[in-house]
Amino acid sequence: MKTKARRTILCTFIAVVLALGCFPSAAMCEHTAWDCPDCGRKGNTGNYCGGCGSPAPWINLKEQNDELTRQINALKNQLQQEKDSASAQLAELQTALAELQVQIDTLTAEKEAALEALNTASTEKDAMNAKLAELQATLTEQKKQIGALTAEKEAALEALNGAYTENSSLNAQLSESQSAIKALQAQNDTLTAELGLALGPSFTYTKLSKSEIEITGYIGTSAKLVIPQVLDGYKVLSIGKRAFEKCVSLISVTLPNSVTSIDNAAFYGCSGLTSITIPNSVTRIGSTAFSGCSSLTSVTLPNSVTSIDSYVFYECSSLISVTIPDSVTSIGELAFYKCSSLPSVTIPKSVTNIAFNAFSGCDKLTIYGKPNSTAQSYAASNGIPFKAQ
Repeated sequence: MKTKARRTILCTFIAVVLALGCFPSAAMCEHTAWDCPDCGRKGNTGNYCGGCGSPAPWINLKEQNDELTRQINALKNQLQQEKDSASAQLAELQTALAELQVQIDTLTAEKEAALEALNTASTEKDAMNAKLAELQATLTEQKKQIGALTAEKEAALEALNGAYTENSSLNAQLSESQSAIKALQAQNDTLTAELGLALGPSFTYTKLSKSEIEITGYIGTSAKLVIPQVLDGYKVLSIGKRAFEKCVSLISVTLPNSVTSIDNAAFYGCSGLTSITIPNSVTRIGSTAFSGCSSLTSVTLPNSVTSIDSYVFYECSSLISVTIPDSVTSIGELAFYKCSSLPSVTIPKSVTNIAFNAFSGCDKLTIYGKPNSTAQSYAASNGIPFKAQ
């Protein structure tokens, strides 16, 4: 009972001290008479019992209180850190959830549009089937009429002639129906492809090694395309022949730093393409790579390219700016043929070979270059204005 009473007194004392935020000093308490809870001696003064030597109750309370305070503060700090961490994680999760919801809404809208188009096509197909059944029923009825007219020769002949004429008409209608069915099938195939493309762009490729690939084709309708550096775990090393030929929906393309080669006709006929970002990793741009890109306005060739092959920018009629680096040594045949909007080009001194028709059809062109350079000789030979730099 004494131990329990003593614990109760101590707990009450600690609670009062914590509540008041203060603690009496030993000097204040040593002149206060107190009863020893251990031996029962009464009227003790000082910090220790005169009978059994037990310490006064207040001796260790301040240290205990300080320790408790430190523990409480440490716990508060720990709880605050955990709260801050949880708040940050919650904010990240909310942001990710919002982005995911936007993607879900977009995909849902695209899916509903595709389904609506499919439903429309299915309705039209059903209508055509009904019309075909109606025509077949008519044909059956005509055959019955022909059978009934066989009783009289002249009437039968007239009926047969009439049936022949009507049969020809029905055959024409049947042919039209078959053409309509084929058109509906083509529309259905298109819608199916669009539904598949709603999930994102798709690339075809061939393996060059265990870890590297060459992109050989593209299925998609993206306007702004960023080609990934890694595809299905393989490093994208090259853009293959005709990989993006006549992808008219493309407006801009960004190539990854892993690409070293753009093969022949890779972007041939991409009439909507206005800009292409070519990284410094590219060392070769093949013939006709951008031929027929009639909306392309500007091109900056990287310092890693040493030659401009033939027909590379053939009939890029909207091209108004091209940057040729000092690494280039040759410009091939018809490389800039009919770039009719190109006002000027600076050809560095490093270029020692320019095909005679490299800039044919560039009616607005002025060539800039070093005096006594290959660029100046070419301009003079082809009647193109030249300005020395």
